[in-house]
Amino acid sequence: MNADGNENIPIGEDNEQDDGINDDRNVRPNLGIRRTGAFRAQVQLEMANFHALKGRLGGVEQSNRFDPERYNVISLQDHIQNGPQRRTVIVAMVLRINVDDKKAEAQKKYNGNARGASTTVQHSRRVLLMCLNSEAGHNTFMMFQGKSTNSKLFDGDLSLRDNGQMRPGAVVLLVKPSTVENFLSGSSTPILELSRPLVLIDDNFNFPTRPIVAHGIDSSGCILPNARISILSADVFDTECHGRMCDQQSLMKAGCMAPKCACMQMNQSGKVAISWDLKIDCEDGSTIQTKFMSKQFTSEFVMTGDLPMNVTASSFSHNVVDDRLFDACQDVCDYINLRGGFKIVLWVKRGVVMDQGVDQPNNGLPYNAARTTVQSGNLNHHIVRISIPMNPERIDLERLQAIKFDVTAGFRVN
Repeated sequence: MNADGNENIPIGEDNEQDDGINDDRNVRPNLGIRRTGAFRAQVQLEMANFHALKGRLGGVEQSNRFDPERYNVISLQDHIQNGPQRRTVIVAMVLRINVDDKKAEAQKKYNGNARGASTTVQHSRRVLLMCLNSEAGHNTFMMFQGKSTNSKLFDGDLSLRDNGQMRPGAVVLLVKPSTVENFLSGSSTPILELSRPLVLIDDNFNFPTRPIVAHGIDSSGCILPNARISILSADVFDTECHGRMCDQQSLMKAGCMAPKCACMQMNQSGKVAISWDLKIDCEDGSTIQTKFMSKQFTSEFVMTGDLPMNVTASSFSHNVVDDRLFDACQDVCDYINLRGGFKIVLWVKRGVVMDQGVDQPNNGLPYNAARTTVQSGNLNHHIVRISIPMNPERIDLERLQAIKFDVTAGFRVN
């Protein structure tokens, strides 16, 4: 049992002579997890049409030869409270990868709380992740990546880093993470460090349900099953990103296109980004309305293939083409909605606003005085991944392909 009362997941027998990293063997890192109360579902291989729909046949090979048969999966809370344990991994999903060349303020751990001395972390990227073995409300953590911190984070396999496998929504293993010493300043979000690269694994197992938790100002990862999607509108933009690592999810800031993205290397994927305005009807009867940009979602569920490199936002300006794009996405969603709906991964954060009822800097107080903030009344929803249909066996892949937007014929207007 771990600190949450959940069962740790055994992945094999311990071995005093081997730490599980073997460069002489080609080990497929496909978790052979048998049964667990923490995930609340048996981790299992899905059927063949699942893999065909995902376009990812077989397991993901790793150059660092991680052998999962000798490790136990622990929760984030267990790692925070008990520190590094021999032969342990954290299974996590990447929620966001942001490019950021600023210094982040952190606070030292003090008696289990983020109330110690402040420090700064120089970094190039911020990576927000969700521990899949932790409960909602206490399942997110931050990893800063740069020359002096987590420098090997994305070095496990450079081809997987840049071909769209490493992206928001990817499932990764953190093998033997270091002791948690810092938290994000003013919050209880832990900052993790890792001397090894993240290990990408196939996501061919059932993700546990994680409800939306709206209390506090920390981020919370959510996994919502049986969700129905309606398309309200679609806006097409030209961007400077033709990579796959950022998945176009961090390109918009305050309604404006960001000058750069988190991709480490560009490839020959298109630069066009599509912002979908979605209405999501959840299983519990609640409704979410939010915008979503994702190259993975567009290529997997909307388009018959990757957009040609010469396609720009102006290629969609004709009303006929724009209508085809909208109708194709809605038709795909309707088809899957009627067959069980989607499983959606997102994260939420309430944030803070300035208290308008008290004196503030330049409004009753000196300009350099501290601001007084309160929790915001609005809960921000950030979709990470619109996953496979809940019932993939009911999906006719030929039918699904036929109702998508045709990337070759879809731009014809005569």
